[in-house]
Amino acid sequence: MSAKTQGVVVALLAAVLVRLALTGEYLRFVLPWMRWPLLITGLVLLVMAIRPALGLGGSAERVPWATWLLLLPVLIVFAVAPPPLGAYLAERRSAQPPPRPASQSVVRVHHGGGPVDLGLDEFTWGAAQPDDVMGLTGATLRVEGFVSTDHQGGWYLTRLVIFCCAADAVVERIKILGHPAPPRDQWVRVTGVWVAGTGADPATPPEMTATQVVDLPPPKNPYG
Repeated sequence: MSAKTQGVVVALLAAVLVRLALTGEYLRFVLPWMRWPLLITGLVLLVMAIRPALGLGGSAERVPWATWLLLLPVLIVFAVAPPPLGAYLAERRSAQPPPRPASQSVVRVHHGGGPVDLGLDEFTWGAAQPDDVMGLTGATLRVEGFVSTDHQGGWYLTRLVIFCCAADAVVERIKILGHPAPPRDQWVRVTGVWVAGTGADPATPPEMTATQVVDLPPPKNPYG
């Protein structure tokens, strides 16, 4: 592999990073805060690749043929564009015990005045508390997520939560009752009432009796 070829390979890899950062496709793989590190890394690699790619860097030592495998990410991102993780992973991975929502302190749900919007993490955490500290019982709640199913014909409102990248995704889900299952991976907004007492056992997801299910377009950031 000549110096010029090596420069072209590095330039293509840099182009992948820049494209992912600028188009928002990076959100399929990593957390939002990683946009700028990806963009800066791509630009640095691009600058480093200019001289050899233009044939100004002299000859290069022979490198293993496996070096060409560096082009695989380029082909995958530009030709295939992998979708975000979804129902396929969620149906094969156990739900995790719900952590306390980090973005806010415990807030009690106010009854009356219309449905209360909750994050799926808030709902699962509140359902897991033995004394219903959020006051979910009897409240009309509205939660968003994508559809996953089980082998018994049930379906779940589901979110995947990542802490670094898609490889460490954990599953949060609510079993939905009283409404036919939408297509797998369809994003929906479910309005309904928590089945009081469900979700306290970490091995069993909370249940919600749906009064309305509305289809939604996939969000730009699919992970919690």
